[in-house]
Amino acid sequence: MKQCADKKRSKRQFEVGDWVYLKLQPYRQSSLALRKNFKISTKYYGPFEWLSRVGLVAYKLKLPFTATIHLVFHVSLLKKKIREQAVVIVELPTFLEYIALIVLEKVLQTRTIDRSNKQIFQGLIKWQGLLKDDATWKDQAFITSQFPKF
Repeated sequence: MKQCADKKRSKRQFEVGDWVYLKLQPYRQSSLALRKNFKISTKYYGPFEWLSRVGLVAYKLKLPFTATIHLVFHVSLLKKKIREQAVVIVELPTFLEYIALIVLEKVLQTRTIDRSNKQIFQGLIKWQGLLKDDATWKDQAFITSQFPKF
């Protein structure tokens, strides 16, 4: 089993002065901004300079002071910077910056659906700054928990 697992692994080791890209998954990182479509959202951020090696498989990165995530990452989340032509996003978007942009404008329609033999009340939400075509159906529980004053 170990031989089969090792076929898919690559040994990564970084030298002093190397710059790396950091792979983050916004749907798992609660401190990062959630995007509308995870498939096309940014996967790598950086480049960042690594400061020190922590243990055998962890590296401490020099992140911007605005970053709200831990500075130490497993080697599997890092990718060595090879050339200058790659287009990447340097700034790490914070969840608080993104959530400030989400404003519920109004409820366009309501409906009741069956989910697990329960009646769920939903509303078609028009978001401020977006078109009516971008309206989404949200459960009443979500609306009351996220927008209690609405």
